[in-house]
Amino acid sequence: MEQKLKLQKVKMFRVLPVLIPVILIILFDMIICHNTLNKYAQLVIEKTELFGENNENLKDFRLEGDGSIVSESGDPWIEYVLDELQYVESVDIIIDDVNPDRTYAQVFLILEDGTWITQLFYIHSGVNRIHFNELNKSYQAHTIRFDLVSQIDCSIKVDKIAVNSPISLTLKYHLYAIMAILFIIFAALGIRRIICGQISGFRELITGNIILAANMFLLCIYAPLDLYFNNKFEFWFDIYTLFPIVLLMFFVGVLIGSVIIFILFSIHRRLYQAGVLFLFITFVCSYIQGNFLVNNLPPLDGSSFEWGDYSGERIKSIILWLVVTLAVCVLLKYIHFEKMYRLIKYVSLCVTGMLGITLCIEGITTNGYQNKLNTSITVKDQFEMSDTENFIIIVLDLLDSGSFETVMEYRPEYRETFSDFTFYPDTVGAYSFTSRSIPFILSGEWFENETPFEEYHLNVYKNAGLFSELQERDYKLGVYETTIPLTDKEIYRFENILECDIEISSYMDFIKLELMLTGFKYAPFDIKKYCVVYPSEFLLLKKTTQEVPYEEFRWDNTEFYERIQSQPITHVNQKSFKFIHIEGAHYPFHYDKDVNKIKNGTYEQNIEACMTVVDSYLDKLRASGSYDNSAIIIMSDHGYGGYEEDGKVGYGRQNPFLMIKGRDEHHEMQTSQAPVSYEDLQAAYLKLLDGTTGDNVFDWKEGDYRERRFLFYQYEADNYITEYVQTGNARDLTTLLPTGAEFNR
Repeated sequence: MEQKLKLQKVKMFRVLPVLIPVILIILFDMIICHNTLNKYAQLVIEKTELFGENNENLKDFRLEGDGSIVSESGDPWIEYVLDELQYVESVDIIIDDVNPDRTYAQVFLILEDGTWITQLFYIHSGVNRIHFNELNKSYQAHTIRFDLVSQIDCSIKVDKIAVNSPISLTLKYHLYAIMAILFIIFAALGIRRIICGQISGFRELITGNIILAANMFLLCIYAPLDLYFNNKFEFWFDIYTLFPIVLLMFFVGVLIGSVIIFILFSIHRRLYQAGVLFLFITFVCSYIQGNFLVNNLPPLDGSSFEWGDYSGERIKSIILWLVVTLAVCVLLKYIHFEKMYRLIKYVSLCVTGMLGITLCIEGITTNGYQNKLNTSITVKDQFEMSDTENFIIIVLDLLDSGSFETVMEYRPEYRETFSDFTFYPDTVGAYSFTSRSIPFILSGEWFENETPFEEYHLNVYKNAGLFSELQERDYKLGVYETTIPLTDKEIYRFENILECDIEISSYMDFIKLELMLTGFKYAPFDIKKYCVVYPSEFLLLKKTTQEVPYEEFRWDNTEFYERIQSQPITHVNQKSFKFIHIEGAHYPFHYDKDVNKIKNGTYEQNIEACMTVVDSYLDKLRASGSYDNSAIIIMSDHGYGGYEEDGKVGYGRQNPFLMIKGRDEHHEMQTSQAPVSYEDLQAAYLKLLDGTTGDNVFDWKEGDYRERRFLFYQYEADNYITEYVQTGNARDLTTLLPTGAEFNR
């Protein structure tokens, strides 16, 4: 009996070191959750209550018979007034159906003092969970406004809204507790088995942890940093913001993976070996998938695509995974597992080392280690004009000259819009895409891959002759362009760029976007469709930590159009320069002629939206008295026409839209067939500043013969540039000839 009691005591003392921490964790979790639920009152808003008894809470929504609501403008919302001031930490929007899926949406908390806090997201069917919590900060709201769609004619079926739902408030604490308990239990079991000698060959775990770390390095460190270095101007953050996050992703992944590996090892060695082989196959296939099978993926530039058009890439992906899996199985048939372990270790370490060296080289060659300034490109002074002289350049992205003329055939009113302007339809641009076109428009300097693009790009904003000339003439500079490199204080020469403190609004959402971006490149093809994410989505997570009195500039047509309608033009004595680059005709094609966002629009409708925006802007200048003393260029960065067809440069990309008006110029819209090139722009700017009219800014005249240069590259393949020369009319593909010169890196 005494021996039994002793055994029970021994067992109890063995269990206590595990049981006590587990109980403490459970109690701690219960206390935190109880306090959280007490602080944040829960509220469920059913659909009928949300809409209001007579649908009075709906603004620009139409209620359908099936209970869905359809947007009737590009800015509809639902406004729900709470019964009393209430702390709001989370809002769960449960959606039965939304069409189209993943459209831009916002939720506003309107606070007691009339200010508001907003969270942006992309809405989808199911539960859309939005959190408003900040460190040591809570918000009391009296009204919640739901801007669920941002396009006209969108259909959405709301089930209900849950404010501060218990699962949203407590889920993360429960998950933390479960992970901590599992870790303690399995760590205790493993230690016990080691002490008792029940686990032999403990060194085998080294192989599993090495291949695990190699996978985590590839997917959590190499992939995000490689994507950043090669696209750094598409992201608002710098490497010093990104690197701690990817390190956290790496260590959390290794920690969780190590626990799983240990569990498999503890259960059965065969199970552990299967896990190691799975990790090795995943590592090899992901490396090949992300580095050699990426050239023909859908573009992430906003253009629409069908996954069915990429069936060839799916077949390649399936073959890759089958071949690698088969090769590993064949190897196992002929070599012992000990040799397989060594092979896995050597391959993992060698490839990881190579990737690490590659990252270091990429960071140096792309200047990826540069700090980005804590700045915000704002709309400050966008409608501030000079009483003496204004020089305005508006860039409408992707607006093709030939397509504009086609639309003007059934929209003759555009001739009135552009009265006083001269239209140059025979214009050859500089580059096929925006990233190289905008710096050339500003500087006239060709980029031929001789130096890193980042150096060239920064040099444009620091040393472009146009800006120096304008400052010498005492012009106040405003550049409204989202791709300005934010790495040098010289950019503060532009009045609308302001210093401010910036941080990430939600680290969990940031990590989710990073993993999705990695998955789009490295995951098996059938998983990629769930990983579609655009670099612009990171902008939704950019938050200023101090009050900035101006909105951040975005190129969205609707935002610019709304500011035209709502912002008054003010006047100053100093001369004023404005460079404004907006969405224009760029895909996705989601505008009607009234600049409402719609589904399944066309390129021609986007052009009509452009013209509505421009017409409204010019009318505002006329009404304010700023029109006559303004030299104005309305242009595009490049034309439109896809990529390549039958070996020819995509139709229209070499033929951008160009309209020019000088100061105090009055006449009906004119058309000049002069063979113009964007190489001529710098001289034209100077002539406009000197008071030349829009029809006399180019030395070339109708009937002149010249050869005009055009550099073509594919989207996301800008390291390979091909030179063409146009020997005929800008739109004639038969006279657009390759010179044989290529500029590759």
